[in-house]
Amino acid sequence: MSDTEKLLKDLIKIDSSTMEGANQAVAFCENRLTERGLPVKKLENNGFHMLVSEIGSGEKTVVLNGHVDVVKGNKEQFSPYIKERKMYGRGSADMKAGVAL
Repeated sequence: MSDTEKLLKDLIKIDSSTMEGANQAVAFCENRLTERGLPVKKLENNGFHMLVSEIGSGEKTVVLNGHVDVVKGNKEQFSPYIKERKMYGRGSADMKAGVAL
C-alpha cells in the first residue's frame, strides 16, 4: 500500500461529519504537513479549523484547496476498503482523496 493510500485510509477513518471530527481531521493533516517540514498556519472560522501552507514565493501563484468535512454517514462508511483497485468510504471521492494527494 502506498503512502497516499494509507493517508487516505486514515482520513476516511475520521468521522469528520461534526465540527469536532472535522477539526480532528484538520489536526491530522497539520501533523502530516509539519512532520514533513512544511510551514503551516492555522486559522479558525466559527469554530472550524483551517490550514494554510505556503511554499515558495513569486509573482504567480497556484492555489490547491480542499476540505475534509463530510456529511453524516453510517458508522461502517468510516471503515475504508478497496474493491477492484478503488477505495471506498465516506469522503473517499469528495474530497479526502484530493487532500491525500
